Order: sequence, then structure tokens, then C-alpha cells
Amino acid sequence: MRIIEWTERRAVKDRGVPAHVALIMDGNRRWGAARGISAVDAHLSSAPALVSCIEEARWLNVSHVTFFALAARNLDRSTEEVDSLVKLRRWLWTSEVLDAVETADANVHVIGEYHDERIVDDILHVVEHGRQGQGEIDVCFAVNYSSRAELLDGLTTAADPTSADREYNSFSKQTPDIDLLIRPGGEQRLSDFMLWHVAHAELVFTDTLWPDFRGLHFSSAVAEFQQRQRRYGR
Repeated sequence: MRIIEWTERRAVKDRGVPAHVALIMDGNRRWGAARGISAVDAHLSSAPALVSCIEEARWLNVSHVTFFALAARNLDRSTEEVDSLVKLRRWLWTSEVLDAVETADANVHVIGEYHDERIVDDILHVVEHGRQGQGEIDVCFAVNYSSRAELLDGLTTAADPTSADREYNSFSKQTPDIDLLIRPGGEQRLSDFMLWHVAHAELVFTDTLWPDFRGLHFSSAVAEFQQRQRRYGR
């Protein structure tokens, strides 16, 4: 992915942008290792990237942006790292991130499994804070999320619509499919993220690690998207 010049942002905005952009927040631990700091401290460096992307998405008039913040499998890591990851208000929903959401007047959603007792209080905190704004952007966070588990949960619910055992807060039926999926961090895989919704998405990978990712990288990925010819299998 070519990083555009700051002066090119306006042209990107004027060419028309994808309705739904999703980001896999990857590379925190490698970012920390390169600086001689722990994985725990590296995760605490996520907020500036989130704030910058929310601000850039709002400026570009992207109507939906989704962040894959915490995979269900991330909770299988070391005890020390997991103890840090489950404190969502320390690294994910910081005051800076919530201020950015409020400034954007965004509608806030959280998807994933709510029932893990280690994270439920922080999820409920942001859901309650996650007001229905009057703006034109929806901001969604995927937390303790697995696409396979979500699909299985949907099949179970379809088989028995009266079941009260639904584990997942799933993606809104009204939310459009993902148009552009961005993965910072240098890896090129989906990692069990919204497999149904990325069926026709354009994928953009970049070596920039998540804590270094900023709005200009976001717009650069949109510029790459604009160069693609989307055929939807036709």
C-alpha cells in the first residue's frame, strides 16, 4: 500500500469512499518488542490509532467503521497479558477514544460474546456510554469475537428462534457488508473476523503496526480501494 501525501486526502474524499471500512488491530506486541517494552504496555498504545481512524473516517464521510479489537482466541494468551486485555477501559475505551466517538456524534455498537465475566462490566460500560448519536457514522467494536462462533450461534437461533441461550451480540442486519478490510501489522489473513460480511470486501494489508497506524494510513487504504475494480464474481 502506498502512503499518500497529506495533500492528496481531499482527492480521496472527493472520489467517493466505501460505506463500510473494517480494521484488524494487529501488531501491538511486535511494536512493543521492537521498543523493548512488554506486550501489556504495547496494548496501552492502541488508543491514538483508534482516535485518528475515527476522526479520519468521519472526515471522509465513511458511514460505518468496525474495529476488530479483541479476538476470542486472544484470551488464551499468557495470564499477565490476558489480565491486561480484559481491562478494556485501560487500552480500548479510554477517555480519548470515547471523546472521539462523542465528537463524531457516532452511533456505537459492540459485537461479540458478552458473557465472559472478565469483560462484561467494561462492555456494559461502553454500551451504556455508547449512545445513539445524531451523526452519520456508526462505530462498532468487535470484542471477544469469533466469526465461526457467531455463525454457529446464528444457526442455532435459526433452528430454535425461541431459545434464550443466544451467546452473541451479532452484527446488525441493517449494517452493510464490509467494502474495505484493512489489516495493519504485516500479516495477510482474516483471523476469524466477520467471514460472512467480508464475502466481497477488498482487502488491503500494510506493514505498519497498529500503534503507528494513523488517519493518513486509513485514507491511503481508501485510495488503494478506489483503484480496484469490484466485480462481485460477475
